[in-house]
Amino acid sequence: MASEGNTTDDTRRKNNKKILLRRILRQKSGLLGALLILLFLTTAAFPGLFSNYDPLEMNKKHRLEAPSAQFWFGTDEFGRDIFSRVIFGSRISLFISFFTVVLANIGGIIMGVLGGYFGGMRDNVIMRMMDVLFSFPFILLAILIIAITGPGVFNVIISLAVAYLPYSARIARGAVLAVKESQYVEAAKASGASDLRVIGKYIMPNITAPIVVYVTMSFAFALLSEAGLQFLGLGARPPIPSWGLMLNETRGIIEFAPWTGIFPGLAIALAVIGFNLFGDGLRDLLDPKMKQ
Repeated sequence: MASEGNTTDDTRRKNNKKILLRRILRQKSGLLGALLILLFLTTAAFPGLFSNYDPLEMNKKHRLEAPSAQFWFGTDEFGRDIFSRVIFGSRISLFISFFTVVLANIGGIIMGVLGGYFGGMRDNVIMRMMDVLFSFPFILLAILIIAITGPGVFNVIISLAVAYLPYSARIARGAVLAVKESQYVEAAKASGASDLRVIGKYIMPNITAPIVVYVTMSFAFALLSEAGLQFLGLGARPPIPSWGLMLNETRGIIEFAPWTGIFPGLAIALAVIGFNLFGDGLRDLLDPKMKQ
């Protein structure tokens, strides 16, 4: 009897794996987004594998050359290879976006979970603080913080993380409010479980899906915001390659050398599309209604 039970469990696990694999393969747009993300992560991690040119090297003989077999994306006004700068620029853009999302969501999730679970005065204090931040237009709040702290890569991360904090806090709080009145949570409290145990064992596992989807899609917003601040000259300083900074440098020459702005803009667009598609696919994959 025991062997039959083990066989049944093994069969059930295999069937569940097959069903999960089918559901993943059915998410064509999500897989496309994952491939785009993997491509940009690979170029950011190993830029030397994709480019033979130094992104900072200037060459007056090759100023503003159009795309060709030698320079795939052309060159800028200093003769620098744009393809190399786009490849190496992915490091700065993805670095800023990653730490922005990590810091914003760690702080926002902690505040949202505490406020939603305990309620009362704690919830009022936390959410009123978030309302104050939320009352400012997002990009203006980020610019205000940078105006106080000064331009720089790490200051961009801090400013964007603070600006995103109320969004992640609201997402986490709403998810907690949706599950904290459930019977299994009430049963855990009645059994004498501590608040920390209830949050860790019963609340967090059941709010993971919406938070994971939000975190994934927030990468796209962080990329756009980072590019906007870099375009305004509030992030990395020249000649460091960054997609937003590259767009800033093309303002005076894009009319007669459009490739200098097309390719950095295309890199931003593809990265944002990749994270959006992956987030949409992940949302569908984690949606309980899609499991039927």
